[in-house]
Amino acid sequence: MNRKKGFTLLEVLIVSVLLIIFEISIYTTFNNGIKVWKLLNTKVPEEDIILFFEKLSYDFKNSFSYKTLPFKGNSEKISFPTIIVFSDSKKIKKGIGEVNYYFDKYNHSLFREQANYSQIYQNKKSEPFQIVNEIKDLVFMYYGYDEEKKIYRWKNKWEEKTLPIAIRIIIEYKDGKITKTISR
Repeated sequence: MNRKKGFTLLEVLIVSVLLIIFEISIYTTFNNGIKVWKLLNTKVPEEDIILFFEKLSYDFKNSFSYKTLPFKGNSEKISFPTIIVFSDSKKIKKGIGEVNYYFDKYNHSLFREQANYSQIYQNKKSEPFQIVNEIKDLVFMYYGYDEEKKIYRWKNKWEEKTLPIAIRIIIEYKDGKITKTISR
């Protein structure tokens, strides 16, 4: 018997189809992995804003009325006394201090800076820490009693000796091409 060694057309077609199916499954898995990686590494602006609200709420809960460190605020900046955490000689301490939150229109960023009681009187403050960036606009508003009009109302500036009853923060930011607003 004279048999030639080689592959039949049917065998070549079956192997080719199996290789194509295998390559498609590898490509699909790799492509889905890249999509998941991109999704996980995509910055979500709401996350930073919610963290800012949580940090600000914590600072407000620890705030108090203090004669030498008054509560001050306007539409772009707020400053008040609170309990702060700071490091001194490689130790982490808590103490009385002042916290400033301010919006930088040119950098489209929200910053936080703090100073403990001794730093305040030495005119030293910590380096500003950028909390949120890519903000289109931010407004602080203060709710309190208006002595002139004898009513409670929202104000854009707070220079009273007492603390405001409430503070509203309105943040406008871009999420892709869409402009969104969060108010709290």
